Amino acid sequence: MKLTIIVLLIAPIASAEGRPPKLLTDALRRLPGLTILDPKIDLRGDDLLQATGESAGPSFIEADFDHDGMVDVAAVVTARGKSETRFGVLAVLSSQPDRIFWLRPLGRKLYGVDFYKINGPDGSVAVWRDRVAVWPCVACDAGTWFRWSGRAFVAELYSGSDVLAIADQEIFSEPSTGSRVIAKSGPCLRVKALNFRGADPQTRWYFIETVEAHPKRGWVGPEVVGDPSDVCSPRQ
Repeated sequence: MKLTIIVLLIAPIASAEGRPPKLLTDALRRLPGLTILDPKIDLRGDDLLQATGESAGPSFIEADFDHDGMVDVAAVVTARGKSETRFGVLAVLSSQPDRIFWLRPLGRKLYGVDFYKINGPDGSVAVWRDRVAVWPCVACDAGTWFRWSGRAFVAELYSGSDVLAIADQEIFSEPSTGSRVIAKSGPCLRVKALNFRGADPQTRWYFIETVEAHPKRGWVGPEVVGDPSDVCSPRQ
């Protein structure tokens, strides 16, 4: 079973090490009224204490989200009004610096941002630096992660570089349960996700290739593909 961990949230950006990149500051200049979240200004009470504690995480993260060799950025931003502060999460790609991709639109809910991380049973920590994890509050133990699809940031999107599995599932010729069944998997079959259809993880279909001596290709239904730690028993 997967153990979701390290809900590391927002931290101050006062130090030189935490100075926001030019890619982000240039983007914010085109969005009047928005700024990077600063806990000491934007938060109060318990939210402030948790966001500035020793285990706090960043207000922004940098990585190559679209695998083009250039560093991109995702950040928690705020719109400070007279009566309330609104929060949102956006991303900017170095390859498209003039575009803003909103992972979470501005609203009253506070968000945090970090890389997607999972604790292994041996105490190790797996980190996916091309998955942007968005936490829905200051003290949460679960969130939604986003990945670049080639056109947009898509929630909980798997790709061919992921080690995935399916268990006791029918593989279809088309993304429909009414189409022809090509094969049925065993209790733990490794697969690669080659393509997908659907933005919502709960209704998304994946076009997969099985990892076996005689690979098969076909479609599997929503919420079927997952990390082996979720899909397979510990001994498989």
